[in-house]
Amino acid sequence: MGAATLRVEVFVDDDGPDLGQYGLDEPTFSLELGNAAGSREALHFGQTSRKSDIWYVHRKGWPHVWRLSRD
Repeated sequence: MGAATLRVEVFVDDDGPDLGQYGLDEPTFSLELGNAAGSREALHFGQTSRKSDIWYVHRKGWPHVWRLSRD
């Protein structure tokens, strides 16, 4: 799965989620993005099972969880 092929498929939780149910309590990996002005945002990626093709993402400090798709 390449980053260029990912898109948000659906918002799965917008109300202060229990991150553990999406595999985000201990993310599989995190990605920090920044700009020239020094602003930084962290995205955390997780799965409910290592055998799953479904990925979830959470932006640190936001109450949302999104499910990703490769379409």
